Amino acid sequence: MAPVALAEMLPDSVLGRARQSLDQSRDGALGAEIERAQAQYREIDVSITDFKTAEMTGMMGYGWALAPDAERVAGHPGVLDTAAHSASVQIVVGERYLIEATAASEEDAMAAIQALDLPELD
Repeated sequence: MAPVALAEMLPDSVLGRARQSLDQSRDGALGAEIERAQAQYREIDVSITDFKTAEMTGMMGYGWALAPDAERVAGHPGVLDTAAHSASVQIVVGERYLIEATAASEEDAMAAIQALDLPELD
């Protein structure tokens, strides 16, 4: 999946908040290519990173998502981190896509994740 296709997965709006920016990139790391698309909405950031393989997912520090007993968030291996004034959700889909959302609240971060067409990545 090319970065353009990843960027197309990021919706025009989340929770009625229009997308303010959209970036896409392709980088090399550890001899492999990684693609990323990121969008910003008012008080919400969402990104999709394609590590290409499960092996790269583990090498990039997300091996926890490949464990059979990994915590589940939105039906996928993931973590939810809440702080006093923000919340962050990270899930891994299809053993290669890292989806991240950061927002002012847990509800907004989860809504941003749910606004994506995740089955397209499985």
